[in-house]
Amino acid sequence: MTTEGTATDFITPDQAVESVHHKVIPWRSKMPNAAHNRLWIIALALLLFTTGCSRYAVEMIRDNKLRHQPQLTPNHTPRPQTWRNDEVTWSWLGHATVLINLQGSWIITDPVLFERIGPPEAFDNAFGIRRITKLPLAPDRLPAIDTVLISHAHYDHLDLPSLKFLASNNLLVVAPTNTTRLLDNVTSSVIELGWQTGEQRYLKQPDGVEITAFRVEHYGFFPLGKRKAPSGFNGYLIEKNGVRVVFLGDTSFQRHRNAQGFLLKKPLAIDWSKKLDGQRNDLCIIPIGDSYYRQNHISPAEAANIAGAIRCDNILPIHYNTFILTPPNKSVENPQAVLAGILQQAKEQYRLQCANDNGKSLPLAEIGATCILRRSRQSHSQQ
Repeated sequence: MTTEGTATDFITPDQAVESVHHKVIPWRSKMPNAAHNRLWIIALALLLFTTGCSRYAVEMIRDNKLRHQPQLTPNHTPRPQTWRNDEVTWSWLGHATVLINLQGSWIITDPVLFERIGPPEAFDNAFGIRRITKLPLAPDRLPAIDTVLISHAHYDHLDLPSLKFLASNNLLVVAPTNTTRLLDNVTSSVIELGWQTGEQRYLKQPDGVEITAFRVEHYGFFPLGKRKAPSGFNGYLIEKNGVRVVFLGDTSFQRHRNAQGFLLKKPLAIDWSKKLDGQRNDLCIIPIGDSYYRQNHISPAEAANIAGAIRCDNILPIHYNTFILTPPNKSVENPQAVLAGILQQAKEQYRLQCANDNGKSLPLAEIGATCILRRSRQSHSQQ
């Protein structure tokens, strides 16, 4: 399916149980006790303030913990109970979390559903990075989720309390290689997909959702003492009945890291048009924030370039206005407006429009807005 790595035949649920790389096992989040938390906080503080991370640590603590700036309330509240199962509907819930009804199949990407994010072993999420824009609906108002897509094991994308909250007997979690070991003993099931191994396609029956993992330019989790086996990092192509949705998670524009996530001596140019199979994509979920960290993220201009290269009909920009992950004096102000201006100059601003459930269109999908795939574009994807 993709040009980077050879895709195998479809992996079905029964085959997944038998596969070493796709073993379906239960999992739970590991929540340490208070004494363990205190030790982790002390150790982490010493680590941060004795390395080059000290200035970053001070700025993050100041902006997320000490200022207590008022949280923004989204202008929109999604009503997923009203979404039709014969349409493709989505709502951005903040950061990289997108709720999608793909013609009756409920999918959520990188769910982060609570007030703060952070390594639970260090903070139990009580001292983590605080959400600056509220979640547009309460977690208990979410529909029953069929599939969770995890792009990589960084705490702003893999949030253990959120996964624990969503856990059910029918939930499938799709994660990169070597990620299952970070999770155990919850009632959900996990399947690992990895472009590194070529085992990257999964057909979820009976709803017919096809999920293909492909390479993005990022990195995963590096366990202490196990640097030869870091966790993977994926983008995903989700397909059903001819509709194609692309989720990029996190990525840089050039290749700064090798297949294991270790930094290269110098970056390599990437032909993004070869990331997928050249077909048009109905919706592309693309990060545009925190581009100060060039080795790991993309700017709005680079996001527009990628959207053109992988042939996106609709663009949903994410990864901004939710958490302070970059010191404010180093952040691109209003990256969504920068992206809109770039597309407007190219006379392609229509690709950002959100056709919502009251028959009107928003110029841009804001947090909590409900967007429906226009039928003309939905039928176009089937041609």
